[in-house]
Amino acid sequence: MTARGGWFSRANALDAGYSAGELRLRVRRGHWLRLSRDVYVDPLDWPADEAPWERAQRMHVLTARAVAGRMALTRWSVTSRPQYFTGSRPGDWT
Repeated sequence: MTARGGWFSRANALDAGYSAGELRLRVRRGHWLRLSRDVYVDPLDWPADEAPWERAQRMHVLTARAVAGRMALTRWSVTSRPQYFTGSRPGDWT
């Protein structure tokens, strides 16, 4: 969890022995915060007197890291470049 900046996935929580019900309860009670679908963070070590804008910034950074960490680059996204239509035939595409 610390290697990722504190976020963890639903699968990580289930692997650690939490049930789906316990996960929902922890989120509902505010023990864990939802960053995005199936991604959570435990704010226990965050400063209690943190300004709201600093907390929002922290959440934004963690969400971006979690989303980037979960993205899988496919061969298509790495090797292809966008095709732009400049004519009426496929050979006219650049």
